[in-house]
Amino acid sequence: MKEDESIETMYSRFQTLVSGLQILKKSYVASDHVNKILRSLPAKWRPNVTTIEEGKDLNTLSVEDLISSLKCHEIGLNEHEPIKKKNLHLRILMKALKLFRRWLCSPTNYNTLLRRTRGS
Repeated sequence: MKEDESIETMYSRFQTLVSGLQILKKSYVASDHVNKILRSLPAKWRPNVTTIEEGKDLNTLSVEDLISSLKCHEIGLNEHEPIKKKNLHLRILMKALKLFRRWLCSPTNYNTLLRRTRGS
């Protein structure tokens, strides 16, 4: 799974691969599919993967139940994204303000700006 990919997109690609394998007469049991999906998840999913591995029987867990569980977790991850983006924007703004202050505090730049605002 790609880092910025949704569970829905990943599962769609997975189903395409499985269909291609079936055409080639290669089939796997559901538990193999579950394990392959869990192994494909990025590092940020590791805590959830561990919880699923410890709390559920992977031999009887259906792919649909796994995907449902992952989608629920994805919703929780996405709820925190706006906060991260907002913090990133704030950090960029603060850095720009700091650079502007540094530029403004330079005597040459300050005097030039002062002359221009006074109309001299």
